[in-house]
Amino acid sequence: MTRRSVNRAAIAGLNESILAELQAGPQTADALSAKLGVASSTIRGRLALLSEDGRVRSTKDRPNGQLGARNTWRLGDSARADSPAPAVIRRDPLVAALFGPAHQASA
Repeated sequence: MTRRSVNRAAIAGLNESILAELQAGPQTADALSAKLGVASSTIRGRLALLSEDGRVRSTKDRPNGQLGARNTWRLGDSARADSPAPAVIRRDPLVAALFGPAHQASA
């Protein structure tokens, strides 16, 4: 097994661990970091990517009148569905300028 495949497996495992924790209810990135034993910056990065896929979503709140708002994360709509989220085909802007936009595969 190469180092890259080990890293991909670890990242996939972390994503699944985050989603499993969020099934219990909304949580902050710091709370997830403490529970999973991973740096909060890593958790925030994974949450941002999971948010792009619609698997998680966040809301800003100010508990007990604190000055700064914090994000509370919860499962997104596509994480609750029985079927996997549809693949999004993205094409580099320069490639799209040369060859046209990407086309979705028909089912």
